[in-house]
Amino acid sequence: YNLAALFFEQRRYKESLACMDEVFEDDIEYDDYENHKFMQAYGHFVLEEFIEAQSLFQNVANMRGEHYHDASYYVGYLAFEEGEYQTAVDNFLIIEDLDRYRKILPYYITQIYYRTNQEDKLLDYTVSKLKVSGLKYKSQMHKMVGLVYYDRKDFGKALPYLDYFVSHSTKVSKEDLYLLAYTQYQYGQYDKAIDNFLELNTLEDEYGQNAMYHLADCYLKVNDKERARNAFRAAADLDIDAEI
Repeated sequence: YNLAALFFEQRRYKESLACMDEVFEDDIEYDDYENHKFMQAYGHFVLEEFIEAQSLFQNVANMRGEHYHDASYYVGYLAFEEGEYQTAVDNFLIIEDLDRYRKILPYYITQIYYRTNQEDKLLDYTVSKLKVSGLKYKSQMHKMVGLVYYDRKDFGKALPYLDYFVSHSTKVSKEDLYLLAYTQYQYGQYDKAIDNFLELNTLEDEYGQNAMYHLADCYLKVNDKERARNAFRAAADLDIDAEI
């Protein structure tokens, strides 16, 4: 056991696991048993032997000892990767307020609620969590909140979240830019919508055609009939949606 622990400290996980396999569990001191299991679990995790790791982490979590919180994190993380979202969120919620997890777990919990279409839970949870400073993947969390409001056609509430996502992202997809522009258009921010729709005017696909169509209407709203006419013509010239 002591040699296994030494190898573990040196991050020599294969050697550590090999030593642990030689240890009779009955010979391990009671106070060392949980640590023994956690070292086994973490060694398998680092070596990407996830099935073995998950079972061992669950055993450690069930012990509710010194490694309870860390084991709960890994049980949740591995469940998340496997799409076992209820198990994941149940474990994440146990530890989400601990200092070492409070900046990263809100992102995973938000993803779970988004992927499982639990929109009300997402809004109740994430809107308040976004006030926490130093969150990881904060812009992605804004996007998911914005998309929920967008799908509900609540454009006024969607707007600040989608705008935050676009303005804080180094690279934005055409779909994301279109969603922001369309939200601005629906909310009456025509000048801002025009700027963003113009970014899509070189696309010869459904985003480009819809952007030109709504761009034309934006120009009408700001009484620029000449540019509106040109944008309508550009939309009509794209052979994608015949109704446009």
